Amino acid sequence: MYYLFEDGTTARPVDSRQYVAGEAYSFDVPAIPGYTTLLDSEAFSEAQITGTASADVSYVVTYVAGMVNYTVLHKYENLDGL
Repeated sequence: MYYLFEDGTTARPVDSRQYVAGEAYSFDVPAIPGYTTLLDSEAFSEAQITGTASADVSYVVTYVAGMVNYTVLHKYENLDGL
């Protein structure tokens, strides 16, 4: 399991495990506030990935930054000293 930001940098360490064919597996997909989660480039909102091992499988979880609201305050200095 690879956890990346959309620019390709690592969001979390790689989570690598070994399973026997037919064995169930489960990986946590931790949320990062302010980010949308994609699994192999598709929107994904679950907290876990589960399945049954059958062959070598790898997943890529990508965190995409979301929109943030903010306010800009402009302060002007009175140039005549008043």
